[in-house]
Amino acid sequence: METRKILLMVVAFVFMRIVPLLGDVEVDLKQASLYIDNEQYSQAQKIYEGIIRDYSGTVHALRAQADLIRANVISGQLDLQAAQASLERLMIDFPGDGKAISEAFLEVALGYMYAEQQAQPQKTIELCQLVLANWPTGGETIWAKTYIVEANIRLGNEIGAQTAYEELLVRFSKHENIPEAVFEIADTYEMMGERQKALEFYEYAMETWPDYDNWENKSDAIFKLMNLALLRLGLGDRNEADAVCYDIISNFSEDDNIAEVTYQLADAYKDLGERSMALALYQYVTGQGTRVEDQIWSYAAQIKSNIISGSDLANKEKEAEWITNYFNDPELARLVFSVAQQYYSEAFAKENEGDKTKAEVYLQRAKALYKTIIEKLPESITKEVFAESHLLAGGICHRLGGHAEALKYYEKLVANWPDFEDAWHAQLMIGKCYEAMKRTGDVSNSESDVRIRDAYGRVVLNYPECPGVQIANKWLYRNR
Repeated sequence: METRKILLMVVAFVFMRIVPLLGDVEVDLKQASLYIDNEQYSQAQKIYEGIIRDYSGTVHALRAQADLIRANVISGQLDLQAAQASLERLMIDFPGDGKAISEAFLEVALGYMYAEQQAQPQKTIELCQLVLANWPTGGETIWAKTYIVEANIRLGNEIGAQTAYEELLVRFSKHENIPEAVFEIADTYEMMGERQKALEFYEYAMETWPDYDNWENKSDAIFKLMNLALLRLGLGDRNEADAVCYDIISNFSEDDNIAEVTYQLADAYKDLGERSMALALYQYVTGQGTRVEDQIWSYAAQIKSNIISGSDLANKEKEAEWITNYFNDPELARLVFSVAQQYYSEAFAKENEGDKTKAEVYLQRAKALYKTIIEKLPESITKEVFAESHLLAGGICHRLGGHAEALKYYEKLVANWPDFEDAWHAQLMIGKCYEAMKRTGDVSNSESDVRIRDAYGRVVLNYPECPGVQIANKWLYRNR
């Protein structure tokens, strides 16, 4: 009897220790997932590695292993073939635990479809078929089927895409994710340049689920409607685009993403020269600033409204307040870049109008915001935008006569992001800066010639197919 009591006490003690720990694991897994959503991959990796180490042999370790593979694929740190091989081993070792593995398989499938260097949609189809064969009733099957449709579209196999799409509708017509799946297919048609086909799918989704009741997450609907409005704008259907915008504002005014979506729509109208509608939408976003989650967008919208309306004298102070208040917000860098881009484009508009003074003011403001991104916000922006900020800051410096300062931006870009799609431009501009400094006497003729020759030689060597190679070759030929 005494022995039994002792055993029960031991079991109770272990249970009391383990259950909270398992709860902690769930919290950690959710936190890691949030890190991935925010592109903070190193933090997610640390959590997964800790779970794998501390809970070896458990289902939590399995999920962590699968999610770690998924994170490494998304961040580009793991070769797709290696990821696939790792998942196939996990599938053999844990045949009964499919959710995390199937999700990771689908992430690898997406990786094959969207690979920058060499997309392989056929591999996407193969992996999705593997998921369907091994987990036919799993929660991810709808996405496996959707990705098969998208992969066939990318392969130009319209018959295969249509067949898979019909199977998707038959099997998942009542599924809570089916509206989002149809919209994703529409997005794929648009990305492939088939805008009318995309419009057919958007209209089908709108007619079939007009009240959004069938959506798993209504916030998904607002982004898909935004894409529809953008498509309408791209097709020149201004009245139809306006109608979608009004639908969004009428039906989603309380949605957590209303400020972000309206802001992006305002940007699209602005870029098309539809300044009155852009101004109205920016002002709507500004009015949303009463909610804490919308205030970062409200600041950006107010600043852009001021630029469009010519009331931007107060912007400098407002920008400083905005950046200070939202310094740790992951959206800040992207929004700062967006505002900098507006100053940049407005500068050239003012120059074309003959207002060179205002043009220079706008260039200086754009440069100040690019510098803010470069010097204060490097951790919260994509590498592409970070590199682009260097390129544009360098361009402004060069345009305003600050050739030595421009060089620093161009040289840093080429050194750190040689594969950036416009790195060739930075390399070419290094030569242009030394040519300018030679003319102004800031660098001696002998030194500048060596520097120019090196800069243009690197354009020819490293970027032989780029648009600037003729300029580089011309200088090299004349100064051989």
